[in-house]
Amino acid sequence: MSNRQIIIIGNPNCGKTTLFNDLTGAHERVANYVGVTHGIQNGSFLDNFGQKTTVYDLPGTYGLSVGTSEEREIFDLLYHSGEQTRLLCVLDARSLERSLFLGTQLLELGLPICFAVHFSFRLQKQGHMLDKASLERVLPAPVIYLSSRTAVRRRQLRDVVTRDLFEKTNNFHISFPNKGEKLRDELAEKINLSSGWCGLLLLQDCAQRKAFTTEHEERFVQTEDALNQTVTNWKTQATTARYRWIENVVSQCIRHVSGQHSSFDWDRVFLHPFWGLVTMGMIAFSMLLTVFTLSEYPMRLCEWGIEALQGGLKAWLPDTWWRSLLIEGVLGGSGNVLLFLPQFVLVIACLGILENTGYLARVMFLLDRWMKKIGLSGSSFVALVSCYACTVPGIMQTRCVANRQERLTTLFVAPWVNCASRVPIYLLLISLLFKDMTPCGKTLLVIAIYLTGLAAALALAAVIRTFFFKTRGSVSVAEVPPLLSPQWTYILKLMRAQTLFFLRKAGTVVLACSIILWLCLHAKITRSGETVDCVHWVGEKLEKILKPIGFDGNLGIALLSSFDARENFISTLGVLYNADAKEPGCLREYLQQAKDAEGKPIYSFATCVSLILFFMFSLQCIGTLMLVKAEAQTWHLPLLQFIFMNGFAYALCFVVYQILR
Repeated sequence: MSNRQIIIIGNPNCGKTTLFNDLTGAHERVANYVGVTHGIQNGSFLDNFGQKTTVYDLPGTYGLSVGTSEEREIFDLLYHSGEQTRLLCVLDARSLERSLFLGTQLLELGLPICFAVHFSFRLQKQGHMLDKASLERVLPAPVIYLSSRTAVRRRQLRDVVTRDLFEKTNNFHISFPNKGEKLRDELAEKINLSSGWCGLLLLQDCAQRKAFTTEHEERFVQTEDALNQTVTNWKTQATTARYRWIENVVSQCIRHVSGQHSSFDWDRVFLHPFWGLVTMGMIAFSMLLTVFTLSEYPMRLCEWGIEALQGGLKAWLPDTWWRSLLIEGVLGGSGNVLLFLPQFVLVIACLGILENTGYLARVMFLLDRWMKKIGLSGSSFVALVSCYACTVPGIMQTRCVANRQERLTTLFVAPWVNCASRVPIYLLLISLLFKDMTPCGKTLLVIAIYLTGLAAALALAAVIRTFFFKTRGSVSVAEVPPLLSPQWTYILKLMRAQTLFFLRKAGTVVLACSIILWLCLHAKITRSGETVDCVHWVGEKLEKILKPIGFDGNLGIALLSSFDARENFISTLGVLYNADAKEPGCLREYLQQAKDAEGKPIYSFATCVSLILFFMFSLQCIGTLMLVKAEAQTWHLPLLQFIFMNGFAYALCFVVYQILR
């Protein structure tokens, strides 16, 4: 038997990725707001009989159309599905009417399908009850009701796949007016395609449909013309008929439960035009304050441990090249990056809590009105907010933006939203600026940096939409999910995954960069009768370019290494200063004591401010450039991005440094 394929499909934020993780054992990201899954994910597992099954997790969609790139991917996957394809349609019990719109479209395709009702256990909290017998009676396909317990839910899903509880529904049709059914069926017979697919393709716009009907587009156009002449407003009638059927089903299956008392409606505060903004500021401040307060103690412990280990190795090991490599290259490089692991993980955990509870979706809704004024939609803001954790998923999130010009604008400005990997650099520089600053002060400064980056990105987007892409932005329709308590098991898994990610990066990319840098420091070249190492020779060249903005050769080398990974900036400085140090110490102390040839502090107030601004506005991530090229399908956009952002950062730093010096 050929490999069986299970396609998990449903509305946004209905729990599809949770089911995908349950079946495949994967750890794909989940959150309590729409648009988390971008692109089609796939995995596999063995059912109870040992048969391999491939599972596809599709991005959320409210209906089968070909508007955005993600919708076209979904449509294409279903259109070219084979005999072994099965559909697992996830119905959200909390919004059954909206879920059934997609469900009825899938029923008309005639593919083997099973409905999985999710969140039925939460429906009663809203004062409703689901009549399971009525739902099973009206839906012409098997229905299962998923448990809230992971182990039970996983067993339910495996049983559905193992027993192949999927049924075809070839005779289910509700979308067309009676007079139009004959024309649709005649078209299906002529091109050897099911009536369900023909009806669905006829409802699409002609320009968007051509990719799927190239050979038969002329017949589709003829049928569409005949429908326009035969049935008045046939597309509207088809949609109305579908909603009437759905309303009838919902009226039979949803029962109101008396005696239910709802708790305080927090959305009256979170979505209020004024108090919502106040609450948002208080939550951001309290979370970052918690991060800086809790991370201070493990950071000091790591700092003490690295210094003790460097001192011990220097005392115990003979004075050889490999001792120097361990102390200066490995511990001086990767060791200084590990100091910031607690802060990085706690920032990610806080973002995970905001996503998991549904509060982040409310922030997007609250700020949507401001996005419209600059020509962007809520979908663009979702992508920009996703960049706070990492720019890469934020860029992939732009696939949800239907308007291409709006999508290109979002891609262009996304790097100005500060990602989590920049936080350790900001904190290091803030500690140099203000040695005895309290956690409250650090919190306010980091919030100011974050808000400045976001404001700059939105301002740049407004300029682009005003002078270059003047077409109107797409309309974004998104739901506000219910407020939920954090799933602490998921938060802990997220922290564990991000810790492993950070350690892998520190143990591979950062470590390799540190070792290569150490080797270059000990590789000597002769220039004009003088012997110098390769690194300082390159640093001298870079210093001539960077000196007007306050950076010396060491900072030039560190900035150059950060194009591969921003964490390399800290590790490079660690290697450079450990190589010149007489006694082991922490990077912060080295930077505070660093002097130039005239005896002045290298990391002065003007230099630190200039460096913060450079990291805020420059584009230093090779991965981001490659991904923008892939998403935009051209090199023009990333090259323009690289030149503009780095040029802007240099010019801004030049002005600020010359004023502050």
